[in-house]
Amino acid sequence: MTDYPWMFTEEAKMRYINEAIRKEQFNKEQQTFEIEVDLRNENIMKTVQTIFDPDNFNWKLKLPLVVRDCSGEIDAGGLQREFFRNVEIDSISKETPIFKECLNKYYWFNEDFNDYKMIEVIGTIFGCMIINHWPLSFSFPPPFYKKLLNPEYEFTYEDLSSFINLPSHKANQICHEDFEENSTSSEYEDSDQIPQEFINEPERNNISSIEYSSDNEDKTEEFSGDIENYSINNEYNSYKEEELIKKFNTHFESFLKGFKTMTNNFKLECLYPEELQRLIEGDFIDFDELENLTEYDQINRESHCVKCFWNVVHNRLSSSDKRDLLIFITGSFKVPIGGMINIKICKSEASHCYPYSRTCFRELFIPDISNEDLMHDHILYSIKQK
Repeated sequence: MTDYPWMFTEEAKMRYINEAIRKEQFNKEQQTFEIEVDLRNENIMKTVQTIFDPDNFNWKLKLPLVVRDCSGEIDAGGLQREFFRNVEIDSISKETPIFKECLNKYYWFNEDFNDYKMIEVIGTIFGCMIINHWPLSFSFPPPFYKKLLNPEYEFTYEDLSSFINLPSHKANQICHEDFEENSTSSEYEDSDQIPQEFINEPERNNISSIEYSSDNEDKTEEFSGDIENYSINNEYNSYKEEELIKKFNTHFESFLKGFKTMTNNFKLECLYPEELQRLIEGDFIDFDELENLTEYDQINRESHCVKCFWNVVHNRLSSSDKRDLLIFITGSFKVPIGGMINIKICKSEASHCYPYSRTCFRELFIPDISNEDLMHDHILYSIKQK
């Protein structure tokens, strides 16, 4: 399959990979890998680094993960989902996050994060997410998946410029902005940080044009204004871009090392980059399909409260509200790797009660009401309070 991937459908490839995962787990002595984590601990990444230490790799990590909290509560799936969710949040929201949001809502390695061992740990966890069918809640740009499948692939200027403001882009911005104090990036304010061979002699105060490099062509933009600082030339832009690409390659190599320890036997090479992206990130849920797959307890799809609930979901909730509702019920807003989820809707005991959920079992309890306005208000209150 890896030699002739074009001969197989994406569905066939996914079944092949899932079978490879099950086969490897079947050969192990244990059925699950249990870890104990305090999910209320604000510094969960330190715990993660200990458990997933790449220097002491444990084959048990390739088994289905079972999470126990410090109270000894048994994991029915909800704790595992909460664990992965907390790791995701910490990786993008700390003071110095591992990944930061870039253009087009993509995430990429933070150039200021230099703990390469931690990046390797994150790569290991991402492989663990595939094994446990957890879809990533944020997106990486297409070049990320190209290099994940082919480590020899080199990031290009075009790759990075699709989601990162490269130095030449900053020079371009200078041409179109008012030159006020501190208007230029602090990256260029200290001339000591710039190699002397890349600094031009300052022009006269009245400058009518500045050159910058874009798409490997030299262009000149006309503007009027006063520049008291040195001009940024094309050669320096190229230098900065090369340094940035070199650093991103180092970040990626650390991530790939951890990722490969978990997935080296899964034959991911049979996938195209966009297919690997769907494997890692999952698909967005089709609510019509979700309704068809939903199970019921003490009520049925013809019950007044059920019809009211789905009418509100389909016609009254925004995309953001639907996302929050799925997180409220399941802990994720995407289809788990390996297949569409199904939830169970139950009737709560009191009609005045707000909807509540048991995330571990993907169960939603709704009040026995048929007023859509009231149901809408109740749903919004619950998902915003979660």
